[in-house]
Amino acid sequence: MKQSSRFDRLTSALLPLPFLGTPWWNMLLFPLGIQEIEPLRKAVIYSVTILTAAVLFFKVLTFWKEKASRKLLLLTATLPIAFGLFYLLAFLSLEHPAKFLVPAVTDGCSMVACCSALLIVILEKRAEELLRCGRVYAVITAPIILYYCIRFYLPSADYYSNNLGVLSYMPLAYCSLTICILLFLDAALFPCPRGKWGAAAWVDFFLFVLYAAAIPLSGTRGAALCLLFFSLLLPFFFWKEKKALCFPAAALCAILLFSTVLAPAQDSNRMTSMEETVSTIVKPTEPTEPTEPTEPTEPTEPAEPTEPAAPTEPTEPEKPSGIWGLLSYENMDAVAEIVQKADPSISDNPLNHISETAYGIAPLALERGDITEAEYARLMDMAEYLTRSSWGGRLFLWICAVRAIQAAPLTGHGALYYQDQYGTYPHNYFLEIATDFGLIAMCAVLALGLYTFIQLIRRSQNDMLLKAWLLYVFTSLPRYMLSTSMYAASAFVQMGFCVVLLIYLKSPRSAGRETAHALKNA
Repeated sequence: MKQSSRFDRLTSALLPLPFLGTPWWNMLLFPLGIQEIEPLRKAVIYSVTILTAAVLFFKVLTFWKEKASRKLLLLTATLPIAFGLFYLLAFLSLEHPAKFLVPAVTDGCSMVACCSALLIVILEKRAEELLRCGRVYAVITAPIILYYCIRFYLPSADYYSNNLGVLSYMPLAYCSLTICILLFLDAALFPCPRGKWGAAAWVDFFLFVLYAAAIPLSGTRGAALCLLFFSLLLPFFFWKEKKALCFPAAALCAILLFSTVLAPAQDSNRMTSMEETVSTIVKPTEPTEPTEPTEPTEPTEPAEPTEPAAPTEPTEPEKPSGIWGLLSYENMDAVAEIVQKADPSISDNPLNHISETAYGIAPLALERGDITEAEYARLMDMAEYLTRSSWGGRLFLWICAVRAIQAAPLTGHGALYYQDQYGTYPHNYFLEIATDFGLIAMCAVLALGLYTFIQLIRRSQNDMLLKAWLLYVFTSLPRYMLSTSMYAASAFVQMGFCVVLLIYLKSPRSAGRETAHALKNA
């Protein structure tokens, strides 16, 4: 019994970790300086991820003895199986599949851990333990977040205004968003079931304010949009908990204040402007000093007219202007050719190397005469546009996805094709589905998602636990459109588990189980 209770306590303590993911460990380990030793940092994080998945999965295996739980276990098992099949197809079809081996293992472990945690919460009714442990994890990293938020405003800070100085600031923002959701649910569902807040609810609220402030300070617009969407959803999901409505007010204030009013101005001395970079690469010729005027000479006889000069070669076309001129297919093809001319050793898609070629190899290629000044200017314009803002890079990726869809609109190009071609995902859930598997698959996923959400919303009216899960999923919807890959573990779990829940709840055998596993209003 002691061993069982210890194992159960360990299981409860690990429940929030799959949802917080590796960014939480990056926050925790960053003050120790482990990020300077990259192999050590990865070894620690990967080891913790694998051990967490193993412990939670072992706990889930104990549920197989109960016949009532087997159907839910089998339905949930389809998610990691489908995830593995996608990567298996990629390994069989891609030319260089080895680069996807590490993401397949790490994301696969994260998916197993998330699915196992959800099964434990549902089958053993551990929602309160999940949220309480989530508050503990928020308390542990709160001093680190507070330190970096205060240091953000100091003149001595040696990082830019779009980075809190913590490793991987974008995952940091989304991890903070997940912590905000856990804190709100902890305050709304358990400490204040009758509308009266206790000390734990106030702790949740103040931690929520801290992490909500960290999201806009990180400069990640996608996470800020998710936080805004979260604040708009709360009144519709939890309109009966009147005092809990101060959470969306706090989120809106954090977005407004820390993204506009309290956001410090960009220090121009911290970044080298594009004009300075170009001027150091291509130095203008120094003007010559004016010479003293000479005395006028006697006019000479006019020379005989000379024959007209032979026609010159046509000049190169002017470089495109405007966003759509830069992102036109013609200009993208031209830039790809310029990159290939500047660095013939590039063997994959030249569009993957625009920035590194423009700022590293292109100046030398210009000096050697491999590319002309007009080609260099065209390449620099594209590189400047892609690095100037995240929106520019996203538009570029979306247009590349649309172009790939036009080449194979119905069937797509195969699993992980886009990531193999462009070195990243298109930052749009549905565009990646259409690129890899075609428009038919995208429409099918969209229709299935809409049907599933409508059915779950209807069933969540008297089911607070299901309502909390839908809030978690819906908060990530802006992320699906702006920064999520369909192969991400979080996307598989959030979208896939909604389908699993609907199938499970609609089955005749689990008709009475819905209320048994629901967390209702007091």
